[in-house]
Amino acid sequence: MLLLFLASVFSFDDDTDLYELTGIPYSASTQEIRDMASNYLNDSINSNNEVLKAYKILNNTSLRHFYDLYGMDGINNPDKHRGFNKPLKKTQMVPIYDFYAGVKYTYILSRSRVCKCPNPGFMCSFCHGSTTVIEDIPITFELKRGATDPIIFVIPNITDSSEYLEPSNLKFIVKSAPDPFTLRKGNDIHITSSQSLDSLYPGFNLSYQFIDHETYYVNVTEVSSTIVVPGRGMPIEGTEKYGNLYIHFIY
Repeated sequence: MLLLFLASVFSFDDDTDLYELTGIPYSASTQEIRDMASNYLNDSINSNNEVLKAYKILNNTSLRHFYDLYGMDGINNPDKHRGFNKPLKKTQMVPIYDFYAGVKYTYILSRSRVCKCPNPGFMCSFCHGSTTVIEDIPITFELKRGATDPIIFVIPNITDSSEYLEPSNLKFIVKSAPDPFTLRKGNDIHITSSQSLDSLYPGFNLSYQFIDHETYYVNVTEVSSTIVVPGRGMPIEGTEKYGNLYIHFIY
């Protein structure tokens, strides 16, 4: 937005060399440019408006960087050179039980953004003339009971930004951590029992550890390599129903 505004203010030809116009060395530091600009403004004899505008560009850290990259074409036609930061992707591994119970997560995103200085070149106490500041943004994600695994949350236009780069999206991916004894398939949960299949018999009171790490019991009515416990699977999102639990045995 700032560059769009300044494009109408700083109207130079594309082949104008601002360093040559002002006499500023290409290697001059930000402080050296500020000192030269201050001396020029204090000299009442100097009244060249073009030179003053050139100083305003070079005296602004962000504008100078944009000018160094693209020349006056970058200042006169900012939209032509503005870009977007790459989308930011973050992955959070969580226990499978989080998908069963439903959880809220708070992620702290550290990002740079354009400082809200009153005007270009203003020596702000926050950005100190750099035009960008670092801030921490808390972002809350709600994982609903029975949500798809993995699930992707997209937060638009929240990543790093500057006067020449627009912010992009944050993709926050939540997925269950791998477990050698537990597997989710859709709304069903599959677990492997430490109990031997040979030790089973009708009427056996089988204990098993659920994904909440608590111990539960089921009565064996028929000996099989897999026992199905109806309604003990994952919650079906948006309903009061549940999938099934499948208990597999070691031969």
